[in-house]
Amino acid sequence: MRVIRMAWVGLALVLGAVAPACGTAGSAATTEGGGGAGAAEVAKPASGAITVETRSWPLHSEEYDQTITLPVVAGGLPADVQAKVNAMLSPEALLRSPIEEIQKEYAGCTCGTVGAGLGDVFQRPPVLSIPVWVETMAAYPDGYVVTAVFDTETGERVGVDAFFEPSHQAELVAAVEATLRPLLDAAKKSAEEQGYGDVGEMLDEARFQQQDLGGFMPTEEGVAFEWSAGLPHVVAALEPEGPLVVPWAQARPYLTARYQKLADGK
Repeated sequence: MRVIRMAWVGLALVLGAVAPACGTAGSAATTEGGGGAGAAEVAKPASGAITVETRSWPLHSEEYDQTITLPVVAGGLPADVQAKVNAMLSPEALLRSPIEEIQKEYAGCTCGTVGAGLGDVFQRPPVLSIPVWVETMAAYPDGYVVTAVFDTETGERVGVDAFFEPSHQAELVAAVEATLRPLLDAAKKSAEEQGYGDVGEMLDEARFQQQDLGGFMPTEEGVAFEWSAGLPHVVAALEPEGPLVVPWAQARPYLTARYQKLADGK
């Protein structure tokens, strides 16, 4: 799974016209548990749909109560595939720490991982995409997104080179960067007008790069990339942030043969 910095100020940046949405999102049920995970009731899925539920763990300190909510696939996949996917949706896999350690740290300082929840679940054969938004607290609130994209036939995580044709990735990066640049220029102008010349310089140097392809998330509209210019927290509101969305019709030439069917709505 790809872990990337949380985008706190959301701005959808769309390349070209949005293609008509197709497919069906996974159904979800939520149950809060006590010290352990809640046993969520299985929501009845549509025919052929994958059922995605949520499991919740409480966080408690003297100051606040929060909740960690993570996904679990409850049906719609072969048992062996479902088991592989759920192993990669565990707290250890998604949050990089056992839930007990997260709860202990939060109880002691109201810091560390302070919350988690799901983004929009997307499913269209042969892909299941479940973005997980994770909130953290240290000197300042921050966070990151775990982009969990799975092949529903194999249960394997779908990586960049499996999803995007390697020989076309440089062209895709250039296309996203070309659309992002005017937005960065506008943000730079705004920052400079507000007296933040140094922020303008940082925005001028910001780029969508090859490594940013790793933040891809298939969505109803197209392929989204969670992206941030990486400005300091105190001026983060000055930057245009992701997700950057490449509509399916435009994304299709960059996809590998296995995943081009996603762009066809099949």
